[in-house]
Amino acid sequence: MKNIAFVEDEDMIVASCKDSGVTSQGHTKEEALRNLYEAVTLYKEEFS
Repeated sequence: MKNIAFVEDEDMIVASCKDSGVTSQGHTKEEALRNLYEAVTLYKEEFS
C-alpha cells in the first residue's frame, strides 16, 4: 500500500488505497490506516 489518501469527515478519518480501490475509516489516522490494512488484506485474500 503505497498510494494512500486520507480525508477528514466530521469525527472520522477516511483512508483510501488508490491501488486497490479499498476504503476504510477510523477515529484517528493510525486507526484508519490499521483498518485499511486489514481491509486490503481481506480484499487480496478474496480476489487474488
